[in-house]
Amino acid sequence: MTAKLNYIIICFLLIFASQELKAQEDNKTRNLSISPNSYFTSDSSSIGLAFKNHQKEGPNRFFTFHDHDPKFGAANFHEHLYLDPFEEITERFSIVQLEASYQLNRRIKANIELPWHTSTRIFPIEDSIKRQSGIGDLQVGFQYVLYEEAPRLQSSSLRQFLIGEIQLGIPTGQYRIKDAENDIEPHLQPGTGSLAFNPAILYHIDYKKWAFNAKAAFRTYRPNIFQYRPGNDWHLHSRIRFAALQKTNFALETGLAVHWWRHEEDLMNKSLTGEETSFTTFNLMPTVNLQYRKLIIEISHQIPIMQQQGDSALQFNYISQAKLKWQL
Repeated sequence: MTAKLNYIIICFLLIFASQELKAQEDNKTRNLSISPNSYFTSDSSSIGLAFKNHQKEGPNRFFTFHDHDPKFGAANFHEHLYLDPFEEITERFSIVQLEASYQLNRRIKANIELPWHTSTRIFPIEDSIKRQSGIGDLQVGFQYVLYEEAPRLQSSSLRQFLIGEIQLGIPTGQYRIKDAENDIEPHLQPGTGSLAFNPAILYHIDYKKWAFNAKAAFRTYRPNIFQYRPGNDWHLHSRIRFAALQKTNFALETGLAVHWWRHEEDLMNKSLTGEETSFTTFNLMPTVNLQYRKLIIEISHQIPIMQQQGDSALQFNYISQAKLKWQL
């Protein structure tokens, strides 16, 4: 009886394993084919680099705080608020990021991101530049396919995905670089010193040469050792894409996206920082995707068409992004 039971269990496991391997092979075959229906960013394992740059302009306003000993609480801590409404400044934030993703099976994909941040503030009147750079916070996440609709007989080109995503921001970046006055300015630091939690939900549908993506994401932070915490972020993003060109080894997609971003006030010791850090921006974003064999290039440029923030807050000029990926 025991031998039969063991035999049944072994047969069951072999059948299950063979079905799973077959599904993975089918999935790999679909991923390697260059098709207007291919889901560039979520169908396969990849490694690559991402480049992101955004710029703000506005009145000269920012805040810093002392590198105090947290064990004494707020006893040896105070902030400095700098404000010159007659001087316009420019802030540029650039990120070069190593990205890798690995598809564990047909439903689960792991990803990791390691950024290098460069933050620059330009003072035109004083003809001076303040710059800080270094390794940012490591991002580790997982995606899980909650629902997938395969092509059907009556509409053989239709596919749908519903994907859940969880990402953790691990405080590996530098966050206590001091300026010339021996103070710390959190907005120019490469890292946050905070543990971040970022859940998201993604939806994708494609039919023949057309595809539509939508994503809703939320990001929240824990206070760092100085009790500073960046404000929560809310993102809504949608994009429509069209396969403009398809050859045997080459594919070209064009797209248009909209991005709504709400950032809440940053906090220091559970209080507002004194700087106007909250904003809401609504951006229009043309996109281009190129694929040659296993090489993928993604380019996008966000143009703000609506912003809501204080009169003395910095205004977004643009957000540009490019990605270079190699499918494994």
